[in-house]
Amino acid sequence: MTSAEAAINVLIVADEDDYSQFSRRLGQQYNVTHVEEGNMAVDRVALGTVDVLVTTQSLPDMTGTELIASLSKSCKLPTIIIQDQIGQAVDGAIEALMGSARVERLCRPVGEFTLKKAIDDATARLA
Repeated sequence: MTSAEAAINVLIVADEDDYSQFSRRLGQQYNVTHVEEGNMAVDRVALGTVDVLVTTQSLPDMTGTELIASLSKSCKLPTIIIQDQIGQAVDGAIEALMGSARVERLCRPVGEFTLKKAIDDATARLA
């Protein structure tokens, strides 16, 4: 683990089952924080302690795309959204954001190296 990786704060917005899977993959390499709801993520991002956001599409209080739209109004946070399937419907405005350099979409199943590479790519855009 490098000191650069250790300094990266990753916020995972997902239910407990997804979080357990992701935390095993990331916890050794990044500072990982977890919340289960989109509104909690908005509050955490407002504190200014998040470098990269990883969210699933299905959240209890909103969708991952709604979370991205909400956050895009106030910040330019690099984001990775994990969807259940390639054909999952995505709002047109979010699709435009996903075409930008700061939002990347991954489809399940997401392997360890794919997720780590996506976070590494997102952190490279921080510089």
